[in-house]
Amino acid sequence: MELKELKKEINGVANIDENLLNFKNAWLKQIKHNTNQHFPFLQELDPVTRKEINNNLSTYQKIFNQLKYAQFTQEKLASLAHYLVELKLTCINEDKTKSKRLVNKFLRDDFLKLHNLVDEVHQFTFNLDSLTQLYHRTNKLVLQNIPLEHSLTFVNSPHEKHLKSLVAISQKQKELLRILGTEFISLAKEMRRKKKI
Repeated sequence: MELKELKKEINGVANIDENLLNFKNAWLKQIKHNTNQHFPFLQELDPVTRKEINNNLSTYQKIFNQLKYAQFTQEKLASLAHYLVELKLTCINEDKTKSKRLVNKFLRDDFLKLHNLVDEVHQFTFNLDSLTQLYHRTNKLVLQNIPLEHSLTFVNSPHEKHLKSLVAISQKQKELLRILGTEFISLAKEMRRKKKI
């Protein structure tokens, strides 16, 4: 993949914050008298089931808050793609000082280094897996305890579409990070061979 294409593809990844907010608005909140206006039938659940659903949802806010940091990871990925293009240009222009500075961004910069970015992408995937498990467990409980006519309303709500979109973003992030890392290593090896760094 060409570096410009990679940069364009990274910048084209869907906004994580927007998808998270859409998911949060479409899915469940803890069942109280003034929540879940889009699912009024949840108010009719028996107290034991409501309590069990609320217990499941008690960890939801913590997971959601951790997922919000993934947008920063996406922005870091875009920054590194930009720096990779710059590194390629400095390699062509034979600017040793700038190329060393750019290589240091990839390897030693506290905010941008590749190692930290790999950890952040894995953390996003882990948190998303936790959310997905919570989502399926809670939905199963809801669907077992509501009448069939309300099940259709619940299932046809767009929350699953937004969750699938988040999973697709996570997979795309991993793929683009792998390509970015491979391109960086290839370029660094070439520069070392030509003694430009």
